[in-house]
Amino acid sequence: MSADQCNPINYTISKKDCILMILFLSLCGNNFVLTYLPSFLYVSIVFVLLFKIACNQSYGNIFDIQLKSGAKTICLTWIFLFVLQYLVFEWNTFPGIVNHLSKFIVGVWFLALFGYRFCGVFFNAMYVVSFISLPFWLVQFFTRHGVPGFDWSLGKTIVLYSYREGIDIVRNCGFFWEPGAMGGYIVFTFLLFFDDLELLYKFNKKKCIVLFMTLLSTQSTGGYVNFGMLIIVYILFSMKSRLKYALLPMVIIGGLYVYQGTDFLSKKIESQNESAMEMKIGEFSSTRVGTVMFDLYYIQKHPLIGNGLHEKTRLVDHPYLVKM
Repeated sequence: MSADQCNPINYTISKKDCILMILFLSLCGNNFVLTYLPSFLYVSIVFVLLFKIACNQSYGNIFDIQLKSGAKTICLTWIFLFVLQYLVFEWNTFPGIVNHLSKFIVGVWFLALFGYRFCGVFFNAMYVVSFISLPFWLVQFFTRHGVPGFDWSLGKTIVLYSYREGIDIVRNCGFFWEPGAMGGYIVFTFLLFFDDLELLYKFNKKKCIVLFMTLLSTQSTGGYVNFGMLIIVYILFSMKSRLKYALLPMVIIGGLYVYQGTDFLSKKIESQNESAMEMKIGEFSSTRVGTVMFDLYYIQKHPLIGNGLHEKTRLVDHPYLVKM
């Protein structure tokens, strides 16, 4: 096997592929789309576009039997749950249901469209949006305000880049609605290549470094912790070299050092855990641990069918939160 064949991304990825994947990512949390484009309308347009592409061009076995069967099963299961929710709540949100199913179908179309190339296209699209985000973030970091010459009033976004005001202006939101989301998507990008992380870095050093630098710029607690856990699990279960036995304690010690020496990691996690432990069932906190504790109330209320997609049913016992 040649060196190029060892590369996890050893196939051609066109500009059109990246544009289509960025279009897909925009459905998954781009600030401009979330703020200004009606979700149902946007999903419908993308679905029609993908359907046309799939019908007019060959992308291999686009109607993969397992993918099609699995998608059908999931959709029917969701529809069954939505019907049960209607019977229990005596109401359900039809636009929300259509929107939810449309997004899933669009995701399935993308999997079918790219096939085995999906991971590589996703990697390259995330590299592009990360590469774009870094210079904007650097300007923010050193000036503590938006980039002159750009209109930052539209939902705090210029489509390919978003920002937050206050102390969060030094954190990189990138293509998504908040820094934690950007960090999460970057970690997920590496997770797609879990069994080939060494080869991914070997053949794509520049792109991996850009993604890692962008992850650091998000200053995302969840992103840092999840990336650290990803590396530890990779070393334990997938790394073949004997160096793993020396590398593992170094990574763990280094991670603990960063955790203890970084206020936004140690103090933030510890304070959130303390406040969450003091919460009673049904009390609300906007922290990650706090929202989990809050959701336990509704999970216990309807453990099988859930509480629906709309605030009217999802927060039925806490209507004051809808107005917040």
